[in-house]
Order: sequence, then C-alpha cells, then structure tokens
Amino acid sequence: KNGEIIICDYKTDRISQSEQDDPELLISNMREKHGKQLKEYKFAVEQIFSKPPQKIYIYSIPLGRLLEIDGI
Repeated sequence: KNGEIIICDYKTDRISQSEQDDPELLISNMREKHGKQLKEYKFAVEQIFSKPPQKIYIYSIPLGRLLEIDGI
C-alpha cells in the first residue's frame, strides 16, 4: 500500500514440540536453516527495486503461523 516490500516464504518444515513451546527457538532455528535463502531473496529485491524489504517473514504451514525473521 505504501510502497513497502515484504518477503514471505512458505515452509513445510516439521516443528518439534520444543519449538512449538518456545517461539524464539523456532525463529532462531528457521533463521539458521533458511537464512541463506532469505538473504538471496533480500538481495534480489534490493537489485530489482533499489531498496530493501521492510519485513521478512516465514509462514510455517504446519503451525499456520507467520514468523517475522529479523537479522537477515
């Protein structure tokens, strides 16, 4: 709406009980597992639109939740 760019990557990863119980652990594990791919998406967005995405998310299909991934 305001020219914001948002990346949202849908993932089907299995989520452990400990990750379900600790959202910070889940986000940390997702960042570690998918960070390289998300960095590539971020780079592509910056090249195409000459500005970085304002937000990067992973949507966990098994959980049905949107997770904001910072530090990419």
